[in-house]
Amino acid sequence: MRGVSAKSLQSVLRRAAESTSANTPSTEIASELFEAVRVIDSSNQLVRLLSDPGRDEDLKADVVRRLFGGRVSEAALEVLLEASRCTWSEQNHLLEGIEFAGVSLVLDEARGRGTAHTVEEELFQVARLVEDTPELSEAFDSKRDDVPARVGITERLLGGKVDEATVSLAAQAVSFEPEAKVPARLLEFANFASAERDRRSGVVTSAIALSPEQQERLTRILSARYGGELSLNYEIDPSVIGGLRITIGDDLYDATIFGRVRDVRERISA
Repeated sequence: MRGVSAKSLQSVLRRAAESTSANTPSTEIASELFEAVRVIDSSNQLVRLLSDPGRDEDLKADVVRRLFGGRVSEAALEVLLEASRCTWSEQNHLLEGIEFAGVSLVLDEARGRGTAHTVEEELFQVARLVEDTPELSEAFDSKRDDVPARVGITERLLGGKVDEATVSLAAQAVSFEPEAKVPARLLEFANFASAERDRRSGVVTSAIALSPEQQERLTRILSARYGGELSLNYEIDPSVIGGLRITIGDDLYDATIFGRVRDVRERISA
């Protein structure tokens, strides 16, 4: 999100962070927000109403209270009210704002257990697994209209193998916006987790595994370049032949032999 929606998202996230001081566990509030997203999304009229900056705030707040009052905790209700008060440049940004509030609460719980970084890395790894496994991709695509089945696949795939927060976020990723590709949704959550910790995430591709010393040095160099700590995920791809390909956000640094050969071929054919 950018502009006004980005500012609104920060307001909703602050409200979610404040809700963690309540008696209701963060994960329970998150579950309520995820369910609220599905309820709101089920009605185009409701989405338009709550995201319309021209509608009276009191009217929107009244709709939220009548719809969710008594059905969710007071903490979750406050987050929903904040989302309805905010200005969003696009209708779907309202839904994304509420969903990210839930994601942030799941990450807060993981952070309290000291596993937030693990969750971020696992989300990245699961995204790669689904993308690189045609059977998994086909299984999710064939169940687009069957949310319980998609969640079931996720829980069988990950249950007992990754952090519980990873399972929760992956289940949300496959159950909302089923028309979106699962790897893209998982990466969206992984990138959000990275941004929440004021970090950038990146991918380093090499033909052979880098040693711990090489990884540490590369992380130090890139962190200095970007002015903050980086979270780097390393992957091996023999096709690069030699050198490194580094992707950080929208930046791509291709210093691989394969990349150089390709550039030469392009210049020759131009």
